[in-house]
Amino acid sequence: MAFTDRPTYSIKDYLWYTPTTAGSSASNPQNSSIPSQWWKINDHDIIFWCGDMNYRVSQPNEQVRNAINEFSTVPLQEKDQLRCEMKLDHVFTGYYEPPINFLPTYKFDINTDNYDTSEQIRTSSWADRILYRSKRLKVLNDNQNELKTIQTIHYSCATNIKFSDHRPVSGLYLVVTKYEYDEKRSNRIRDELIREFDRIENESMPTIKVHPRPPQIIFNHIRYLDKPNYSLTIKNIGELYIDILILHVKNGADTFITLDITLDKGPFGLSLEKYPCTYYDNENKKIYLSI
Repeated sequence: MAFTDRPTYSIKDYLWYTPTTAGSSASNPQNSSIPSQWWKINDHDIIFWCGDMNYRVSQPNEQVRNAINEFSTVPLQEKDQLRCEMKLDHVFTGYYEPPINFLPTYKFDINTDNYDTSEQIRTSSWADRILYRSKRLKVLNDNQNELKTIQTIHYSCATNIKFSDHRPVSGLYLVVTKYEYDEKRSNRIRDELIREFDRIENESMPTIKVHPRPPQIIFNHIRYLDKPNYSLTIKNIGELYIDILILHVKNGADTFITLDITLDKGPFGLSLEKYPCTYYDNENKKIYLSI
């Protein structure tokens, strides 16, 4: 941490670790030759480090306030302790922060736009920061490193959130991730998925077999007041359970029927003879019809 009343301050780096993924290994912080189950933060390809870093501006508070009132923040950034330490490679080596185009985010009187008016009168500073790092860099002609894998869309603070003595900082970034593209393998996987989807779709279609074939009902030798019967067998030959509902045509109506169905309720309360039959895999049912 850094304080304006200590010109020769010291900064302590904290090493944070995260578990490795299965099948991977990382160096042990005590002995690089010993495998460890932990990755150090800087072992990752892309890192975002954000939070209240508590760095200050190394200038008298009065000068800082005057510069803020004049919206002249560039001279203040030149005295920003975090940026100065990063330039000297004392902290966050390899990390980058986009240009700051907002006023210091600390310290405010709560629920106001006034910087600290308490007895301590803290120096206004950019305490809240977002840094990032990528292992893939490219060097420009001016010898400055530019991160080609991370692009800053915006870096700003929310001036309308005032319930804290800090103003929250936010950033939007475009990150290009590393991947390998094998066109032949991609096409093969695509074809396999299409075949699998077709198989699932076909299996989800109900399929029955009716005997005798063709499935037409013919009553021969019908006599007055007789009740002739006819039977047919229905077999479920598909992979799904199916429900079959046989419509009884009355009063000599046409075989072609236009149905307008409104499903207000389920089948609960129907009589058994009106309840659709459920046919299981390879199950036969014999149907008897009479007129």
